[in-house]
Amino acid sequence: MASIQDLDTPLVEEDKFPPEGTTPDRVIVLFGGTGVGKSTVGNVLAGRPNLFAESSDTKSETKGINSKLVYVRHRGEQRYVLKIIDSMGLGDTESGDHDISTLYQLARLVTGCKGGIHQILFITESRFTDVQRECFELMQRVIFTEDVLRFTCVVRTFSEHFEESSQEVKVRDDLREQSDMMKKINRFILVNCPPTTREKTRELHEEDRRLSRVKLLDHIILGCKEIFNPGDLKDANARVGAYVQSESKLQREVDEAKQEIEKLKKEIAEKQQSADCSIAALTTEMSDLRADLASKMDMRSEEREEASAQLAAALVESQQLQIFVNEEQARSEEEIKRLQAEADQATEKMIQEMKAVEDEMAEKIQREVADSRQKFEKAYRSMGLWKRLLGRLPRVD
Repeated sequence: MASIQDLDTPLVEEDKFPPEGTTPDRVIVLFGGTGVGKSTVGNVLAGRPNLFAESSDTKSETKGINSKLVYVRHRGEQRYVLKIIDSMGLGDTESGDHDISTLYQLARLVTGCKGGIHQILFITESRFTDVQRECFELMQRVIFTEDVLRFTCVVRTFSEHFEESSQEVKVRDDLREQSDMMKKINRFILVNCPPTTREKTRELHEEDRRLSRVKLLDHIILGCKEIFNPGDLKDANARVGAYVQSESKLQREVDEAKQEIEKLKKEIAEKQQSADCSIAALTTEMSDLRADLASKMDMRSEEREEASAQLAAALVESQQLQIFVNEEQARSEEEIKRLQAEADQATEKMIQEMKAVEDEMAEKIQREVADSRQKFEKAYRSMGLWKRLLGRLPRVD
C-alpha cells in the first residue's frame, strides 16, 4: 500500500449527501470530553469543513448530538457511505446538568443503529485528564458495555509528528502508563486537525488535515469490518439511570459533609472571637493597672513594694490566661483536623462503595447477556431438532 504522502486524496469531498434511509457501510461514533476536537475530526473524516460546528478554543460548539450520512472515497477507489455520530462533549462546564440528558440521548441514538456500530473514535489531546478518564468510564460502563473496547480506537489530535509510526507507539505507551484503562485498547492513531476557524493557520495545516483524513479512512475502511451491537435501549437507559442515581446520592452526601464542616468552622470562629474579646478586656485592665501603679511610684517604700507585688501577680494571671487561650486554640485546631479527616474518610468510603456498585452492575449485565445467549442457543437447537423430525414423517398427498 502506498504511503499517505503519495496519495492523491482530496481534503474535500465533492459528492452530494446520500438520500435519507441509505444503509451506511460504516457507522462511526465520536466520543470524548469537551473541546478535544471531536467535531473537527468528524469534518476531516467526512471531507466537509462545515458538517459539524467547530471551535477555535476549548469551548464546545456542539449542542446536543448530531448524526450525518456522507459519501467518502477511500484512496480514490470505491465510494462508501459513512454515518458519523458527533456527541456533545461530557464535562462541559457550561452544560451542567445537561450531561444527564446527553447520556440518555446518546443511549437512544446508538441503540437505534439497527446495523450496529463499526467503531468508536475516542478523541483525546496530549494527556489523559480526569475529565477524559471519566468520559472513558461512561462510555464503557454506562453507554455501552466493556465489549465495546474491542471496537474502540483512541485518536490523539494536534500531534505534530503524526506521520511517524514510532510516535504512535510512544503515545500508546504514554497513555497506557497514565491510565490502566488504556491497556484494554489495541489501536491508537495520531492526527493533526487544527480547526478551520483559525484563518491564519488554515492553509498552513491543510496538508496535515488531508493526510490525517487518509489515516482515519484507512483504519475505518480496512480495519473496521466487524460490527458491535450496542444492545437495546431499555438496558442502556437502565445503566444510565443507575449511574445518575448513584452520582446524585454521592453528591448529596458530599454536600452534607461540606455543610457540617462549615458549621464547625463557624462555631470555632465564634469561640475564637470570644477569646479575642477576653484578651482585649484583660489587656485594657492591665493597662489601667499599670497606670494606677505608676501614679503610686512616689509612695513610701513599703507601699511601693506592695504595689510591685500586685503588678507581678497581675502579670502571672495574664500569662496563665494567655496559656489557657493558646491551649483552647490548639484543641480547636485539632478538632478541625479530626473532623476533616472523618469527612475525607467518609468521602473515600462512599467512592469505594460507588465503585463496588458499578462493578457489581457490570458483572450482572454480563451474566444477563450470557444467560440470554444460552437461551437463544438452546431455542435454536430445539428448532433444528423439530425440523429434522418433521422431515422424517411420511408425506400425505
